[in-house]
Amino acid sequence: MISEKRKKVTLITGFLGAGKTTFINALLKELSQERIHVIENELGKESLDHQFLTTYPEHIDVISHGCLCCSLNQSFLQLLKKLHQERDRYDHILIEATGIADPAPIVLPFTQKLNSFFNLQSIICVVDARTFAQLFASESVFKKQISFCDVVLFTKTENISFEALLSYSEKIQVKNPLAKIFYNHNREYPLQDILPVTSNPNQWYRKNEYSYIQNHKHTYDSISFNFSQSFNIEQLLVRLRTFMWFQSSKLYRLKAIVYDVKQQCKWEIHGVMKHLEVNKKILSPHDFTQPNIFVFIGCDLQSQGLEKMLKSCMLPLKLTKKHSLIS
Repeated sequence: MISEKRKKVTLITGFLGAGKTTFINALLKELSQERIHVIENELGKESLDHQFLTTYPEHIDVISHGCLCCSLNQSFLQLLKKLHQERDRYDHILIEATGIADPAPIVLPFTQKLNSFFNLQSIICVVDARTFAQLFASESVFKKQISFCDVVLFTKTENISFEALLSYSEKIQVKNPLAKIFYNHNREYPLQDILPVTSNPNQWYRKNEYSYIQNHKHTYDSISFNFSQSFNIEQLLVRLRTFMWFQSSKLYRLKAIVYDVKQQCKWEIHGVMKHLEVNKKILSPHDFTQPNIFVFIGCDLQSQGLEKMLKSCMLPLKLTKKHSLIS
């Protein structure tokens, strides 16, 4: 028997760097009257995405070093069972999958064992308009994310022509005729139109798509670094931009938090293929004890080369100690 008090679940998917966490920030603000529990899935060992949340949820779980769709699927099931037992603490679960996750195995529990506990309201696939053409031509998991969703949300559309967006939308409608397509501009999201969209998981979930999952493996590298020594920010950004420009075919995603005690700020760095975005944030007292963290995700990445590049941008140790005294 299906309970009328099933907890709402929204699944956020989308390829690496599409803007999922930024969208979740907007959702958390819009749903401020609800008690939200966020599940963040990080591919690598270092967990960064929850640190990019500007509106912090009431509860959050971070599942790292793997994917909910394969290596961490059992951990995900155990977490959902635990959340059912703690259902009085929250109203709504937001799940952010990794950028390389196949949604089908994540959706499966909500159509079977846990269907009586949770109501999977919708699957929202966030798509970076700048990289759509390249990914649609080369990445099978990107197409699966588009196929298994109720909403496709195009982000980063500012420099994309209307004709290109129309062409992309037509391709999506061929893959998923039932998907509703929306566009954001300058981080303004049409949430009043997106949130009412609901799904019937059984209409797009096909059991024959699940047969390959037992042998499903990702072919992406996730390499992370953790440094306490300070960086020359100007030099670091030049090196990162140069690296991304020449290695964009191998590097899908870069994310980092770099603490700059000299300027009394921290830098949030987001890279997607050839695009690098840098945000300057005010330091909190807690930040002075935090290490600098870098995460690179791609194919055939060379850990030693990346480490050498980053260390070449470090400040001398004596300057690191001097600047740390400012706090």
